[in-house]
Amino acid sequence: MGIWQLIRYIFRNSLNSYKNSFRMSLFGYFWAIFQPLALVAIYSLVFGHIVKTKLGVLGEYDYAVFVSTALLPWLVFASGVQSGTSAIVSHSNYIKKIPMPIFVYPAKASIEQLYGLVGVFVVLSAILLFYGLASFYIVYAIPVFVLLGIVCLSFSMILSVVAVFIKD
Repeated sequence: MGIWQLIRYIFRNSLNSYKNSFRMSLFGYFWAIFQPLALVAIYSLVFGHIVKTKLGVLGEYDYAVFVSTALLPWLVFASGVQSGTSAIVSHSNYIKKIPMPIFVYPAKASIEQLYGLVGVFVVLSAILLFYGLASFYIVYAIPVFVLLGIVCLSFSMILSVVAVFIKD
């Protein structure tokens, strides 16, 4: 199997797994958008209005914008690294039986979680549009999200090898 065939296999298989993870849920793909919005709403309500945390940059909406721009990409990054790190250990039965390069398993698991970055980008754009802070410059966030995905994939590859030797 060539490298391009492996890359196609990884992306196709991770996309199918991502689609199947929402197929049996009640809300389906709506959950990928609703869950980050609910998280931002809860954090903004608790820390922005009840505790009255002010960052002093954007006025009364500054904490909601801060949470949406900082926490949402971090959650996708953390879940991608976590699922990629445990991929080799959790797929050890397949690794022993199927002649496939080992890097396919953490790459597939990490990329499957990184499809959530598309939903996070949509939610982030909607929040910034709602507060009147979005402009054409939101397009510049796309390369940052791509770099975040590459770093996530790199960390999950490195930590998946380390996780084989370090058990709980």
